[in-house]
Amino acid sequence: FIVLSITCPPCRAVLPQWRYWQLEQGLADSYIDFISRDPSGAVWAVHGDVAAISRFDGRNFTKIPSGSRYNRFDSLDSQNGWIAYEKEIQHLQNGKWEMFPAFGLYDDVRRHYESRYLRLLDLGASQALLLFPDHFARFSAVTKELKVIPFAASAKFGRLKSFERSPDGGIWVVGEQGVARFEWDTSTAGIKNWHEYLLGKLRVEDLRHPVGGLNGEFFVSAVRKGTKLRDALLLRNGQWEVIGHQRIAGPNRSEEHTSE
Repeated sequence: FIVLSITCPPCRAVLPQWRYWQLEQGLADSYIDFISRDPSGAVWAVHGDVAAISRFDGRNFTKIPSGSRYNRFDSLDSQNGWIAYEKEIQHLQNGKWEMFPAFGLYDDVRRHYESRYLRLLDLGASQALLLFPDHFARFSAVTKELKVIPFAASAKFGRLKSFERSPDGGIWVVGEQGVARFEWDTSTAGIKNWHEYLLGKLRVEDLRHPVGGLNGEFFVSAVRKGTKLRDALLLRNGQWEVIGHQRIAGPNRSEEHTSE
């Protein structure tokens, strides 16, 4: 199900109001495997084995028939978009799905959860940007062509792991040793303004769960090396901060939540 917290600035002393949306309110199913937000603010819900995905614009639900889907759906225009999973990439255009090979997009994964990383972004005009461990590529559903896109990452950045779309239109990339931000230049069909933010002295690894903030900040989790703690990291004004941590649960042990 979908949960949203609603607050109003003049009433900050009042507890936020929570609203819930489930199958009864219009979702294709109450179980949600993945959730994403497009630039218009609409929310897309992927339901795994359920043969439909849901779009919610804040007022109304739309159910889009589909096969089973196991990754986030990414849309630029809030109507059409792309989704990828292991051996296949899928394009939704005007309510119809078209399937293409994944071109080895997830061939490097060693753990099951890595096959669920976001490695495909909608560029509009039936094109998608694909993220491979060592390069980017642009694919067109019209011409069926896959073209490698140059970019200027430093040697310290490491292998590319996943995408995250920023609310301001930028694109974040998670790497082994940090994150980078860039913009897609539609006039040249290429990457511009590539900026890296390496982890530096932070002794962490295994970056996951990236979130781009409304004001240019960036959130991600990472495992603290040599421990069983997963830190919550905040990148703000080019500086990393540890804002909390969670103990990684082991066999027969519940998770602990603490804050720094």
